This record gives sequence, C-alpha cells and structure tokens, in this order.
Amino acid sequence: MAQAYIDDGPAGGNKMMEKFDAVAANIGEMVDPFLEATQDRANALLLSEQESLKNAQLMLGLGAAVFLFLVGFAYFMMFKALSFLRLLIDNMKPGSRYFCGSLFWASKPKQAANT
Repeated sequence: MAQAYIDDGPAGGNKMMEKFDAVAANIGEMVDPFLEATQDRANALLLSEQESLKNAQLMLGLGAAVFLFLVGFAYFMMFKALSFLRLLIDNMKPGSRYFCGSLFWASKPKQAANT
C-alpha cells in the first residue's frame, strides 16, 4: 500500500486503501475471538489467584492464632508448675507442718546411726 502511494500518488494509494480496510476488518474479526478467550482466561486466573491469596491469609491468621494460644498455654502451665514448686519448697522447710525429718536421715549418717 505504501508503495502504491509512492508510485501512483494519493489516487493510487487510496484505491489500495479500500482493500486494506477490508482486509484489516477481516483480520480484526478473526482475532477478536482469540482476544476474548485470552481475556476470559486472564480473568479466571486472576480470580483463582485472589482466592488462593485469601486462603493463604486465612491459614496464616489461623496459624498465628494457634501459635499464640500454645505460647500462652505453655506460659500458663509453667507459671502453675513453678508456683506449685515454690509451695512445695516452702512446705518442706523445717518447722513446716509437712516437714518430715526422717526423710532426711541419709543426709546425716551420724545421727541416723545414733537412733
């Protein structure tokens, strides 16, 4: 078409332009279904990725909640165990009503031999 404009000027180029317009319209009609299919596929992939992202965010949130619960539970259990241990140690001191001196006879062999 460009060569027709060069060789014959605007009159020859305009004649070629009529053919070009028809061919371009025909090509456009052939390409449009592929374009629509590609856009539909891209939209479907985008929706799929958005759904995957929502699922990942949900799993991350649940994982964080479970982790925080386990850390809190471990802290609570350690606090209870340590407070019970402190109570046990306080009650094992001489003079406590729970103290039993006979449990400690092995640590004092001379005294055990005398009894």
